[in-house]
Amino acid sequence: MRTSLLFILAALLCSQAGLQAQCLPLDAHNTSLTGLWVSCETSTNQLTGEQGHWIRYQFNQVEAIDEIQMWNINHPEYLDYGAREIEIHISEDGVVWTSLGVYELERAPAADDYVGEVISGLEPFEAEYIHLSMLSNHGANCVGLAEVKFTLGQKTTSTIEESLAEEYLIAPNPANDEVTLYMANATAQVNQIRVIDMLGRTALQRPVRSEDRVRIETASLTDGHYVMEITTDQGLVAKPLIVVHPN
Repeated sequence: MRTSLLFILAALLCSQAGLQAQCLPLDAHNTSLTGLWVSCETSTNQLTGEQGHWIRYQFNQVEAIDEIQMWNINHPEYLDYGAREIEIHISEDGVVWTSLGVYELERAPAADDYVGEVISGLEPFEAEYIHLSMLSNHGANCVGLAEVKFTLGQKTTSTIEESLAEEYLIAPNPANDEVTLYMANATAQVNQIRVIDMLGRTALQRPVRSEDRVRIETASLTDGHYVMEITTDQGLVAKPLIVVHPN
């Protein structure tokens, strides 16, 4: 089994502040102020649409994550900046997001041997994107973290599902009023098609019988990114779909 540690050095997207992570040879932090992520101004959370403090990480591909470890701000004068409640969202494509729940971090102890916390109760998962929403801190006006570390495990993505994805084509993409799913060369039996928006909500859904192509009306969908989820007797296939209605 492949097991490695990935240290995140920068956020793909974050609020008004930048992000750095301390990478120490041991899992211990001193009380230094260097290498912290601190946000004192809120910005629009792209998942909830609300104002808040948040960070989004992106890997180079979908990765299996066995464990997440976090270090709060450990400087004695800024312990209240530390995050307390954090909601974790994950996505494999940046369109469909799943909430793993809200997790709590303790206030850092301002000790030279602070080893942070492994997020307890978190089951292994696969994702390319990880979005952290800071719901509360330990009492200050700003919120921050010292480091986030992801432990990588073994991916479980089926090679069958990967090959299935190559058998389906959707066009035109971007779509306006209609999109067609072509599956003349598909070896699996398609049972259902579902179009999902970026919040994971079902926008369109229809059953499929013995057809080599399926036309789906998209005129009622708002402009944006979607995923077409194709349910077959051999597994699920997810294809990205963009809907754009010209002015």
